[in-house]
Amino acid sequence: MSLQNLRKLFQQRTRRQIRLTPDRKRHWPKHLPELLFSYNATQNSTTGYSPFYLMFGRHPKIPIDFLLGALDSDDDDQMTTDEWIKSHQDRLKYAFDKASDHTSLMAKNRKLTNDRKAFDPELNTDDKVYVRNRQIRGRNKIQDSWDSTVYRVVNISGNVVSVVSDDGCQKTLNRRDVTRCVS
Repeated sequence: MSLQNLRKLFQQRTRRQIRLTPDRKRHWPKHLPELLFSYNATQNSTTGYSPFYLMFGRHPKIPIDFLLGALDSDDDDQMTTDEWIKSHQDRLKYAFDKASDHTSLMAKNRKLTNDRKAFDPELNTDDKVYVRNRQIRGRNKIQDSWDSTVYRVVNISGNVVSVVSDDGCQKTLNRRDVTRCVS
């Protein structure tokens, strides 16, 4: 996931939390620490772990955990400092390895999804093609995505395709905006 997508996701999540009351909107800097904690304590879909866990090797302890008695009975009290450091390092290494594996798996899944959506790379000059209809505005569930005019490919240069219609109208388009004519 790109940095821009991560920022967008963080902003969407932040907006959802800030938009609760107009008062919170006016004083949003006061609420940043709790929003940041909320983000860091939430499991990430790519790594499978929360940023807090990857950083500290444990899940965060929040006040409600103390009130409900929901804390794990760690053997931290009986451990020596060296034992605790070794245990902590082992937990972090395990989490890092699992997060790396999960990230690789998610990357493979995204690649498979993107490959399924890929356009047919086999396009040659003189092929008959349709051009994507970019005139559609608003709701377009039942409208044709492709213009009914048949064009002929004149030139292909990387992702840029030049086409011409029977009446001489010439267009230069991105490869995504052209699909081969079946007939």
